[in-house]
Amino acid sequence: MEVINEQEMAARLDFRSPLHEPKEPPVSLWCIPFEYGGLRKGTRISISKAKEIAAELRAAVAEEEKLELKRAFDREKERADEAGKRNMKAMEDNFRLEQEVALLKRRLRHEYGKKVKSKKR
Repeated sequence: MEVINEQEMAARLDFRSPLHEPKEPPVSLWCIPFEYGGLRKGTRISISKAKEIAAELRAAVAEEEKLELKRAFDREKERADEAGKRNMKAMEDNFRLEQEVALLKRRLRHEYGKKVKSKKR
């Protein structure tokens, strides 16, 4: 039987073997052809650079879609405001015409009342 000291015992108890070896970030050895923007034909870039460019392009597309949605929203808001104004004008016209009808009814009743009173005498 082997006798060990306290430090060795503590080291054995604290030792944990890693489940997986830590991986280093992959370095792309593969290059892809890339002829975008001002790059000349036959230019090659790494996959990591392609991912960066793709992320930038996705961000640009998302920004443009956001602006397009904003413009569509503004157009729709304008259309809704115009429809609201037309509706308000129609309601005002309707109210004015109802008032006119009420006035004419009162005049008719008044004239009818005059006729009835003059016939009774």
